[in-house]
Amino acid sequence: TASVTAGQSLKLSATVATVGFANKAVTWSVSEVEGVEITEEGLLKVASTVASATEITVTATSVYDDTQSATATITVA
Repeated sequence: TASVTAGQSLKLSATVATVGFANKAVTWSVSEVEGVEITEEGLLKVASTVASATEITVTATSVYDDTQSATATITVA
């Protein structure tokens, strides 16, 4: 878990283990919280209007094998 202040951004990263030269990229997604978005590069942007203590679920899904994913919960401070 991690936290981010409303009105700020947080850079996330994911490590993917693959075989050989397979694609290690991930696709980012975020729970539907108004004022929250995530870029293709994993930059979580939280608008200043998002209430403190809001929990955001972020998912990183492997491009190589889309059955593999991991989630993290980010709390707005």
